[in-house]
Amino acid sequence: MKKSKKILRKKLIKKLIKLSVLITIGFVVFIPLNSLISAKRLDKSSLTVTSTNTGLDTNTSTDENKNIDINAKTEEKQYKEEVKVNKNINIDNKTFFKDSLFFGDSITEGLYFYEFLDENHVIFKKGLTALKAQKEANKITLLDPKNVFIFLGNNDLVDEKLTSDAFVVDYFQLVETIKENLPQAKIHILSILPVTKAAEEKRPSFSNKRIYEFNLALEDMAKKEGITFINTQPILKNGSELHEPDGIHFKAPFYEQLLNYVKDYIIENENL
Repeated sequence: MKKSKKILRKKLIKKLIKLSVLITIGFVVFIPLNSLISAKRLDKSSLTVTSTNTGLDTNTSTDENKNIDINAKTEEKQYKEEVKVNKNINIDNKTFFKDSLFFGDSITEGLYFYEFLDENHVIFKKGLTALKAQKEANKITLLDPKNVFIFLGNNDLVDEKLTSDAFVVDYFQLVETIKENLPQAKIHILSILPVTKAAEEKRPSFSNKRIYEFNLALEDMAKKEGITFINTQPILKNGSELHEPDGIHFKAPFYEQLLNYVKDYIIENENL
């Protein structure tokens, strides 16, 4: 009886030991496995969050790329414009005005006389007025320029009785004649230039006050006709050093400054 109890006790102890071993093994295996599963879940969750965040970042990045693209195009356009302007500024006057014609009196003659422009780009006649110029307009048509610069007005001042209104009527007729003959040409009016004080005293009809009134009338007419009026008086802001002794005509340096001034104006405002 005692032996049988001992046998049963030994068997029970062995089962308990086996059970303890199994439990221990279970803990050893289950905990890393559970950690691995949790880690995988965490990775999956992180991946989802990352994917979501990446989606947001992609949209933001797309907007940023659009802005960068717009800015790049704007900068490229500005760069091209600057290059174009700088290119034109560096071009010599004969090349820049290769499709242009200057039309006027003895003051205009200086452009050709001092060789700043070739004869095919200058039509002049001494003593020419706006009224008389209408008969010379056919010469402009023969050369077929793309741009016409009219440089008249000083000889009109000789007539003391001529009003600014009557002067503009003559000038208007000249402009209309050129428009009819050369409808595609751009017409530019250059202002009448001031004279020296000595010239004013000698010839009162050439007073700078009168010249100012005539220029105002020309500018108003140009606006109504949709053509360009270029005020060239700033060229003489430093005094009368550019004038000839008569105080009306001009020395050679004036013509280079005139062309540079007109060129700069065209580049900044319209381009040829």
